[in-house]
Amino acid sequence: MVETDSKQQTVGIVGLGLIGASLAMALKNSYRIAGCSRNKATEQYALQHGMIDEIRPLDKMRGVSCVAVCTPLHTLCETVRDAFDAVGDSAVITDVGSVKGILEGAKGRVVGGHPMAGNEHSGIHAARAQLFAGATYCVVPYKNSREEDVAFVEQMARAASAQPLRLSAAAHDRLAAAFSHMPHMAAYALTQSAIESEVNIAGSGFMDSTRIAGSDPAFWTEVFRLNRDNVLQALDGYLNELLFLRALLAQEKHDALQARLTQAQQKRKTLEKSKRKK
Repeated sequence: MVETDSKQQTVGIVGLGLIGASLAMALKNSYRIAGCSRNKATEQYALQHGMIDEIRPLDKMRGVSCVAVCTPLHTLCETVRDAFDAVGDSAVITDVGSVKGILEGAKGRVVGGHPMAGNEHSGIHAARAQLFAGATYCVVPYKNSREEDVAFVEQMARAASAQPLRLSAAAHDRLAAAFSHMPHMAAYALTQSAIESEVNIAGSGFMDSTRIAGSDPAFWTEVFRLNRDNVLQALDGYLNELLFLRALLAQEKHDALQARLTQAQQKRKTLEKSKRKK
């Protein structure tokens, strides 16, 4: 069972980039935090700035209550396997990866996790304790996940001021494609299609719409690759809507165009209201 006195428990954070370091900071008041990174300077920075309580390499993590793998997607599965080699069934193993189907069948007490939070920056210097405040934190049980371990990850999400939401891996990857992955692709496309000119009149609307195109291209290429089918489906829906709006404009069906834009406006308000209630 999940212990109620969480401060007596230790959470190991593997990977101290934007998400890992932010998670460490967000959990610091509720758990003892042991952290590690491939970069020794990053580890020292995290310790010196109070983000973690101790530096502990992954192969020394046995004894912690949970290992949270916060490494890049291209190393995620390997690191989860290394975590199992280190702790076996003595600890919960979770992650923060953007694609969840890739961990189905992984050995150990694995429970998937994905906080729907972040920004266009990366690295430990961009980390902040309030990154997850009010955000949806997807919690993904796998076929071999224990109920008490799923509850532990949900408790951890709440400790980070996030709102846990249980989803299957398939449901997560489909929804993440629609609400996160495809919009990043669209932002890159919008930026790429911008008029090339010595005169820059881009206002806040364009800059807000393309902010996430400042994100790491290598990271997002890997996300698109690993969630390919769902991203393609979401892109098809987006492209169909653009073509529909284009047809209304080309055919001078201005009343129908305004009605469609009004529908989108109302949907946006509904989504915003739904987020505020959480």
